[in-house]
Amino acid sequence: MRTKGKIREFDLDQRRRLDFVKRVRDLGFSLDDVKGLIFRPGLVDVNFADRIFDGIVIRKRDLAQLETCLSKVRTGALSVIDLDKAFRPSES
Repeated sequence: MRTKGKIREFDLDQRRRLDFVKRVRDLGFSLDDVKGLIFRPGLVDVNFADRIFDGIVIRKRDLAQLETCLSKVRTGALSVIDLDKAFRPSES
């Protein structure tokens, strides 16, 4: 539905779904991954679920490593200049 000013309006369920999509996309998952979770919830196969799970594990590990590096920067134990050398994200 759109307003007179052509602005799209969403009901509560639509907003929740859009928020979910945005959050999952912000975590780095593809739109196809999000579609699979939303539109095939009862049909998600084990391989698909494993791939999503593995992606979450990798992101959590990367965030923990980045958190450690930034803590070192805050205490002066690591230079901001060397931050990119210290933070090595996991290979996806």
